Amino acid sequence: FQCFQSVLKYNRRELQKFKRGAQIESYSISKSYQCRENIAIMQVLNRIAGPVAQSCIPCLLFYAFYGNVPASAGLNLLRFICVALYDVSILNVMTCFLRCEPKFRKSIREYKQIDLLFAKLRLFETDDRIIKIAPHETNTYFDMLSRDLG
Repeated sequence: FQCFQSVLKYNRRELQKFKRGAQIESYSISKSYQCRENIAIMQVLNRIAGPVAQSCIPCLLFYAFYGNVPASAGLNLLRFICVALYDVSILNVMTCFLRCEPKFRKSIREYKQIDLLFAKLRLFETDDRIIKIAPHETNTYFDMLSRDLG
């Protein structure tokens, strides 16, 4: 966390140097652009860190209970309930992250690398090969089962 904050402060300081005025020997458009991009991405990470960290707390509690209570203590039902609630908590973490994602998508769209990343992600969203294969794959299992039973 301290490393993250120090890099963010360094990038802000460098950007302030560039805003004061251009010196021929030290000014670079690509470096100032890189600093602005780094600051934008780090601010996005700062915004989503809180909700994701809060949603991870139940996961840690359920895992700690399951790991620290011995199996011979007679609390196996509670241990197994903690395993199930741990899975639900992981789902909550994923949902929390996906809910935060549209909030920062708009603010970082101006950077070319992020645009390329989202374009690659869209390729996976519209992949029709999975839909074409899926019915055939599921029928294979039931065909083999009917041959074995029949």
